[in-house]
Amino acid sequence: MSDFLVDDAIKKVWCTPYQDYQVRFKPIKVSHENGDRYYTSIMGQRLRLPNDINTFYVYQIGQVHPALFNLFTEQRRWFAMSKIMRVNHVVVDVFTDGGYQYPRFETYMMLTANRNLLIAVAHQPMIPVSLRDNDMYVRFYSNAYFSSIRSEDNSRSLTSVGKHVKTNVDIVNLQNAYTSYRALPVGTAYAFVNGVFTTTLNALTMHIGDLVEFVYDSTVKTIVEFPLVEMETFQSTLDSVEKYLLHKASFVTDTIEYHDDVDFFLTKTINNIKKGVQLNRNRRDAVRMVTHKDYAIPTATVDNQVTQVPFFNGVDELTVRLHVRHSGYHRPLVDEHSRIKELYKMEEFEIMGAFMGIDSTIPEWKAENLENSDYTRLMRQYGTYIDNDMVTDAYGYNAIANIIGKSPLDAYTDTGTLIVTLPVGFIKGATVYEYDALGLLLGFYQHGSGSFYPTRNTNTAFVEAFVGTGARSMGMDIGKSIIGRVAGAGYRFYTATKIDGVVTGHYTDVTGSSDYTTTPTQFIWNVNTAIKQTLVRRDDRFLSYSFNLNPADGLLRFNIDSQEVVNGTTVTRVVTIPTARLDIWLNGHALIENVDFHVKWPTVVITNKSYREQAAAQAITVRAYGFPTSDLERETPKEWGWVSHGLLSRNNRFDIRDDKVMRFIAGGAVKRRSSITFQEDTNALVVHHALNGKPYLIWDQIVPIQNFASQDTYSLRDISLELDGRISDYLTLKNPEPVPTGPSAIPSLYPLVSPFCAKVLADVLSGVIEASFYQSVYSSNSLLERLAPYTELLDFDPTQPDTLHDSNNSIVHPHPGYSPIQLTLFQWQFMKKVVEVFLYNRVDLTQYLTIEVL
Repeated sequence: MSDFLVDDAIKKVWCTPYQDYQVRFKPIKVSHENGDRYYTSIMGQRLRLPNDINTFYVYQIGQVHPALFNLFTEQRRWFAMSKIMRVNHVVVDVFTDGGYQYPRFETYMMLTANRNLLIAVAHQPMIPVSLRDNDMYVRFYSNAYFSSIRSEDNSRSLTSVGKHVKTNVDIVNLQNAYTSYRALPVGTAYAFVNGVFTTTLNALTMHIGDLVEFVYDSTVKTIVEFPLVEMETFQSTLDSVEKYLLHKASFVTDTIEYHDDVDFFLTKTINNIKKGVQLNRNRRDAVRMVTHKDYAIPTATVDNQVTQVPFFNGVDELTVRLHVRHSGYHRPLVDEHSRIKELYKMEEFEIMGAFMGIDSTIPEWKAENLENSDYTRLMRQYGTYIDNDMVTDAYGYNAIANIIGKSPLDAYTDTGTLIVTLPVGFIKGATVYEYDALGLLLGFYQHGSGSFYPTRNTNTAFVEAFVGTGARSMGMDIGKSIIGRVAGAGYRFYTATKIDGVVTGHYTDVTGSSDYTTTPTQFIWNVNTAIKQTLVRRDDRFLSYSFNLNPADGLLRFNIDSQEVVNGTTVTRVVTIPTARLDIWLNGHALIENVDFHVKWPTVVITNKSYREQAAAQAITVRAYGFPTSDLERETPKEWGWVSHGLLSRNNRFDIRDDKVMRFIAGGAVKRRSSITFQEDTNALVVHHALNGKPYLIWDQIVPIQNFASQDTYSLRDISLELDGRISDYLTLKNPEPVPTGPSAIPSLYPLVSPFCAKVLADVLSGVIEASFYQSVYSSNSLLERLAPYTELLDFDPTQPDTLHDSNNSIVHPHPGYSPIQLTLFQWQFMKKVVEVFLYNRVDLTQYLTIEVL
């Protein structure tokens, strides 16, 4: 199995939690409980403290090399944390359990000769919490953004300024400096007064005797505030605790804003001054991702800090303030199985309803399930523990198919050659269908290997690429006892009863049964092949062929067949077991099932009239691929109709297609997504549009993914189809289709041919249906009896209830020609009776059949 998906997830989703060398320590206090002055003793060594003025609490982090955290490595010398921040671009936070901050300019580090990291924190009587009786924590964080190319336009500045206020001049100087940093075009500045967070430094917030410090960080790109009283809570299944859900509609971003690049503060506004503390994140579960920009924090964490900060006085007036930084890697949003992008297409109150599971049928969108999803698990995972199973579950079938097999693909000129860049799913072999700028098929060709496909036609505008070999043979193994196994191919197994070597019953899907044995290199049938016909089909080959058809009777009717080797001989035989999908082109035009053609497997009858070449052989191309259901049923198009108001998909349903590999047909042409507009994308309705009244088809392609994912194509696809169905149902209720206020102008009705009428007419004109019959007096019963051999064509006729055309957009003609055919009066009356008895009077005879004048 390929590691491609794991590599993709590491590049696009994994948030490399350790790229910033971010750690939080609870160091061991090694000084006297009341602190030390002048000197401290560590493991028998007497070390001088940073200055002779302060009393210091000294802590030890043993046997950790400071280079791991981007700190200074010079030994036996004290460095202020403020200098480390400024020079090495390391965010340093020194704080208590309640979130009070100790100043960086009076906190120092030293590396001893025996490689112990010491931290000396000056006693600060102005901070409400003393380190004499409380634990101290330290955080080091080196934002990898500083080392990225994306930061070249950033000032790359990280600094802290602080002092003990002794005079009013100090207040003015600090205020002016802080204001100048706040005015910088990038980043933000924030402050601490006596260990308490604030965003305001002025004469109201600073007084003589206060301890003041502010920090400027040029990497902060967004500040978001979440009033707790407005936040919902949920019960986390990941951590088994109650949590606040931090969600805000105004926080808009198209990237993953991973929490380790975000600082969280608990704040309260008192007399228009914001005060607070940094959220305690000493536990791994202190902050979790729910989506790319929604977060969860335990209510107990907040409650614990509230009890330690007297001025909070409960949670009702608290706000969680986020400082969101640029991160080391830019992580644009990807498509994933939970379909968070679709969630955000709803109104804000609907999004919250989905998060909380209120009036929602999508449990995947509940906050506790998103937090515990494989998508957010990928973000936080250790890189070496990301495996294919995890990525497969996080991405789901649609996203994987789109990554490895996106199609159509535009052609472009490179050094004089027209080429197409192929996704990874096609580089080891594919069949490529080339189209001109109008979306008409130019031909299909085999691609052996490589990431680039040179087009065969000079006017190719884009291509459809299909995994595997499309040919005249499906490559079925019929009647063999042992079949060699092709690596990477998907298989289905079938048996049918046979007597005296002749198949007498229908085939049955026995995939996964004990009728055969699987080895690493072979499949071995365990059935008696004298009475059981065996057939094995694999998905690395599919039917793709072209032929000319020039029927004398006006019918475009043919069977799906394949050239297969049976008992050593190549024979052309009808494909009895259907494929999942069937695509048909007529003279380069892509046709739509149930409109342009109808199928009763293995027979196809084309009813399209627009794209027939008059008085010429008709060029037909067939593509049949994919496995049918276990009941041997085909997949038929589910999203098709008629273009209305310039839009596809005006079907009173919100359809999901953003991350799917899809085929779009409109007006007989294959379309690129960029050239068409869907109802889900806009409410703008166009009265006059070239495609109005033309049939359209929207269909997701089946992309084999088993060479890349840990699950087989069809099992994973079924899971995605089921979820997509529920989400479509839900979004249809939440986003109803607008009612048009104006008409959708249609130049003309779309012409179709009645195959029953055309065949009867041809046989009347050729004499196969004898004149003695239609010139005599006949009853409806005798007509039914005479034309009984033709009734099989009714299964394909657009006039019948099961295949009925849309009379608002299409019209049914009696024959494929555009010139009227002259009939005798008896012939006319006969055809009129045929249309009345068999075709519900749904064929327009007036324009294309005339009565000869004697």
